[in-house]
Amino acid sequence: MPPALSDAFAFQGAACVALGSPFMGQLCAVLGSRDWPDTPLRDRYFAWEGDIGPSAQSLPLRITGGLHALVLGGDPLADVYPPYAVDDDILWAAVAECDGA
Repeated sequence: MPPALSDAFAFQGAACVALGSPFMGQLCAVLGSRDWPDTPLRDRYFAWEGDIGPSAQSLPLRITGGLHALVLGGDPLADVYPPYAVDDDILWAAVAECDGA
């Protein structure tokens, strides 16, 4: 993962926790620390040009927002979103296998 993207996820995750959203903090931490599967989506995110931080294009929020949309649409990813509590490995497995990846 590009260091800038990993850093952006770490920053966004800390902000989420500070704002009272521990699940989103966990999700950002997982997304920023794992080896993503080889997909066109990963290639697009890893090659993103420009400022991906929270004051600009906020790539972590785009990604987590997309995952949330999948959950709202009935994707099995919903099984690892609140109110369920899962560990990082289970969360990552579900994200890596979701229909949107």
